[in-house]
Amino acid sequence: MVPHWLAWPLMLLGLWYLPLPLGGDHWSTYLLGLALAVLYGIWARRTFRVVRLETTEEATTFRIERLRLVGGARKRRVLRAAVLAIIALFAFTAGVNVFLLRPRAADRESAIPPNLHDRAPLPYFEGPSDKSRIDPKFTHVAAVISGFGTEVRCWSVADWQKREAEWGNWRGHPLGQWGGYTAPWGPEIPYASRIHLSPSVCAGLARLAYGHTPVREDPWPAALAWSVAALAHESQHVRGIANEAQAECYGVQAIQRTTEALGRTAAEGRYLASLYWRNGYLRQSDSEYRSDDCRDGGALDLHSETHVWP
Repeated sequence: MVPHWLAWPLMLLGLWYLPLPLGGDHWSTYLLGLALAVLYGIWARRTFRVVRLETTEEATTFRIERLRLVGGARKRRVLRAAVLAIIALFAFTAGVNVFLLRPRAADRESAIPPNLHDRAPLPYFEGPSDKSRIDPKFTHVAAVISGFGTEVRCWSVADWQKREAEWGNWRGHPLGQWGGYTAPWGPEIPYASRIHLSPSVCAGLARLAYGHTPVREDPWPAALAWSVAALAHESQHVRGIANEAQAECYGVQAIQRTTEALGRTAAEGRYLASLYWRNGYLRQSDSEYRSDDCRDGGALDLHSETHVWP
């Protein structure tokens, strides 16, 4: 038989936790509920007692009585003030959680993919490969460019075809062999994002990160430029930039830095940035990724004090 002073807090805790999935997923919410339940249990134990009235072969009769303690009114005032303080602290913490820590509702609705199966565990290893994996070096580069913790997933050809099909069903347009996307990490890290890249993009990044051929001597320098531009672009999404034209423009301007983070020289980075600007950005037919403000001195120029572009 559960003591009354323990049963009441457990009931309160159950009622407290019941609505949490509707919007209270921050750890402080649970701790505050537990603190309030403990306080309520202390109050119940000091305020009530259980008296056994009668015992027969069939049953035992109990009665809960309220205790009359010396200074009881003062103690009740103190306890009431403590309960109100905890509730106020909970309301403040919940407000910070909802209004400051969480993405806006509109952002969540547009950012959360309903049917992407891209969160399965993958092995970690560096170097060129045709297997699905998490590349630690690409992950480090993306974190440097974005300023946030992330994870870069390189997919095999077969797995990328599955990601393409899922993405097409969600977004309504294909990713392509040279595509990539950024999606929420998942419930384990609700405010972070992962970068997902196609096999072709990862192959180009691997040639830059693990190869030694100068980019001007590479058989496919345009592929290298496109690959590093893809990683730079998706890193902008990790920063929280949802607009594709803005992310693309900022990504173009980050190609040199991304190339250097992959282990190449500044000159190679400038060459790839210029190559992508001429053969990639200016030739894009998708207006969603183009902006008239993406130019030297334009509104999206991150270094308007200079005339170096991109």
